[in-house]
Amino acid sequence: MLADRYRLLAPIARGAQGTVWRAVDTRRGEDVAVKVTGDADIESLLRLVCEQSVRIGHPHVLAPVDWFVRDGEAWLVLPLVRGGTLAGLLADYGELPPAVGLLLAEQLLDALAAVHAADLIHRDVKPSNVLLAATRVHGPPDRALGAARDRREQPVPVGEHPPCFHAP
Repeated sequence: MLADRYRLLAPIARGAQGTVWRAVDTRRGEDVAVKVTGDADIESLLRLVCEQSVRIGHPHVLAPVDWFVRDGEAWLVLPLVRGGTLAGLLADYGELPPAVGLLLAEQLLDALAAVHAADLIHRDVKPSNVLLAATRVHGPPDRALGAARDRREQPVPVGEHPPCFHAP
């Protein structure tokens, strides 16, 4: 049990900045993502990340919900985004229909504009760091995911609903 509330379930990603675990917040009964780094010297950086992300308040910017230091390691708790990454989507389905790519680009650029408006820089924008969450903003996700799954050669016509994802 971490911080008397988070129970780690399984690792979901590893990178240069640490490991991300799927966990359960036992107080709220919700799944979360918990990222661990090997260096507690970044405690002040974690505090800053949390404060700045909350300050941005943008729907496509993932805001941490908690952070703590334990046994010389810094931990950051985030909402669990269940849709995978843009890198995974491209690896699984290849080239996306143009309308889907444009929608993802629009959301990513909108999020980056909000980050930049807060005088911050992301510094690590890449497909493996773009998290995807199907939403119903532009249509039902089952129909939307079908457009990516069947890898149509034709663009999604105007009036049809391409997938809508939340990027970090």
